[in-house]
Amino acid sequence: MRGSASFALAGLAVALAFPTVLVAAPTRSSSSASAAAPTAHTAGRTCTPRKKAACQQVDLSGRKLTRRDLTEANFHQADLHKASLWASNTWRANFRGADLSKANLTSGNRTRADFRAADMRGADLYNADFWGANMRGADMRGVKLSRTRLDRADLTDATLQGAKTDSYTIAGAVLCRTTMPNGKVAKPSCGQRTDGGSGVGTDGTGTTGTGTTTTTTPTKTVTVTVTVTVTTPAPTPTTTTPATTTPTTTTPTVNGCKLVKGAQCHGADLRGADLTQKDLTQADFSAADLTGATLWSSNVWKSSFASAKLRDANLTNGNRTYANFANADLRGADFYNGDFYGATFIGADLRGTNLSNARLDRADLTDANLQGAVGSAYTTFGAIFCRTVLPDGTLSNTSCP
Repeated sequence: MRGSASFALAGLAVALAFPTVLVAAPTRSSSSASAAAPTAHTAGRTCTPRKKAACQQVDLSGRKLTRRDLTEANFHQADLHKASLWASNTWRANFRGADLSKANLTSGNRTRADFRAADMRGADLYNADFWGANMRGADMRGVKLSRTRLDRADLTDATLQGAKTDSYTIAGAVLCRTTMPNGKVAKPSCGQRTDGGSGVGTDGTGTTGTGTTTTTTPTKTVTVTVTVTVTTPAPTPTTTTPATTTPTTTTPTVNGCKLVKGAQCHGADLRGADLTQKDLTQADFSAADLTGATLWSSNVWKSSFASAKLRDANLTNGNRTYANFANADLRGADFYNGDFYGATFIGADLRGTNLSNARLDRADLTDANLQGAVGSAYTTFGAIFCRTVLPDGTLSNTSCP
């Protein structure tokens, strides 16, 4: 552990990479193949791992795909043995039948991704969000499930035997013929969906607590409107010179603020703005008004929110490492599952925030006020506490010089 200072209620303890052209092979490359040599399999297909990439059946074993936007990418039957996808965004990506054995899947967004029949033996799922993922028939023997969110995931016919468990959640997950970490077969959800229950624990027995079980037959209504327009051509033919158009790339802009990497949005009015899953690394939002804004799964690595208004903002599931929140108003903000490693909160107002599963390791909380903050399983290893008001109202000076 990085330090001794911690006030966790339950002590449990993304900079885009430049796209690299990778090459396919029908079998896994040997351990001596260099990850930096794209000519290792020149006879195969090529793949550039990025958003909506077509990487099916490509050999990516041992590759470093950290902090990348891989949303809706296709890795069907790809070889990702020992690959690192740390802090990458794989929302709705396809890993069906892929080899993810011993892969690093930590701290990333895996929501709604398809892992059907994937080989995930020994993979590390620490602090990853698999909400709603399809994991039917996945081989998850020996995976690490520490602080992993499997809520509403479909684990039908999946095998988790021998998984190393520590505070993972499976609330509302589908458990049907599912082999649990303790070797027992769970069938509570066969033919139905189970809602309710916390699902937190190390025994791997499934969801617990009170809740309701419902079976819903979905119906879908499709309305098709067909409009037929008949145009009578002019009797005299004319010659028209087509206009020359220049393709343009649209950059999302809100009130004059371009929402891109390195954005300059000092003092911008971004109240209620939707900044979901955007790369905003090293951006300047100092003194900006982000009250009620949504930054779910966005990457704000080393960005500045100094003196910004972030009251009731959604800061869940994203990379906030080394960001600057000095003197920011964060009252009531949601930090669930966010990574604030090394972030600066000097003088920040964090009253009433939700800290559940948040990582505040090595954060500077000097003069910060966390009174009334709620949540469990957040970590503060190596964090700086000096004149810091803790959630219970007490003052901590453990790190003062």
